Order: sequence, then structure tokens, then C-alpha cells
Amino acid sequence: MYANLFRNAAIEVVDSDIINSFAANSVAGVSVEFALLQMTQNLLRIFDELEVRPPYYVLPCLLNVKGRKFIKINYDGFENEERPFEIDDVILPDAVIEDRSQVLEQTLRPVIDVLWNACGWSGSPNYDGEGNYTLKWKENLLS
Repeated sequence: MYANLFRNAAIEVVDSDIINSFAANSVAGVSVEFALLQMTQNLLRIFDELEVRPPYYVLPCLLNVKGRKFIKINYDGFENEERPFEIDDVILPDAVIEDRSQVLEQTLRPVIDVLWNACGWSGSPNYDGEGNYTLKWKENLLS
């Protein structure tokens, strides 16, 4: 993992721990969600310290993933579901954080849903029917 801070206040972060974090040649969907949310939250704290004011733009992507398994972890005792990435680079839509009071999980939901869409799911299974983020794995780590 590394981060570059540029003079224009842009920050590039590369996290290669997400790949193979669950099983060989795989990407656990919840791991990507967690990393995206946690890293964005950490970067917002850095921007606060550096007195960089919004808007902030989050532009995530997964590179070189074609053929890797995208895993939907089943928490109810059933087998996990796996689907392969059919494209090499998953370039996700950007998210704009215009106000620090925005709920990060809601702001990043369209990005997270497109991640799941890339492997054929309708969206993240970690949002409930009302659109609340209900991460079952590592609960409360984002607080």
C-alpha cells in the first residue's frame, strides 16, 4: 500500500492487499467496500488536518482483475457465491463529497453498487431495504 500527496491536494492511494485477501485469485466484495469506506474516512481526516476544504472527489478503480473471483460472503451459513470479473479494469464512477456532514456510506453507495454490478449482482448486499449500510463483517469498525 502506498499514498502520494500532490501539491494540488490530490491524494493517490494504492492498496494491493484487497486482492487475495480472502482466497487466492479472489476479491471479497465486503473487503473492497470496507477498504473504500475506511480509506476515504481516513483521507477526509487528513484533509481536515491540512485545512483542505470540500468538495472532495473519490475516484476508485480495481485494476488487473479479469478472471479473479468476486466473492459474496454469505453470513447465514450457506456457501459463499463467486463470480469472475470479465473485464480487466473496473473503473467505478466518481463520488463527490461536498459537505463533511454527508453520510459516507450513502455518498459512496452508487460506487459500491456499480462494483457489485460489474459481476452481475444488482447491488451491494450490505445495504438494507431502507438504504442503510448494514455491514455484518467487522461491525462498527467504520466508527
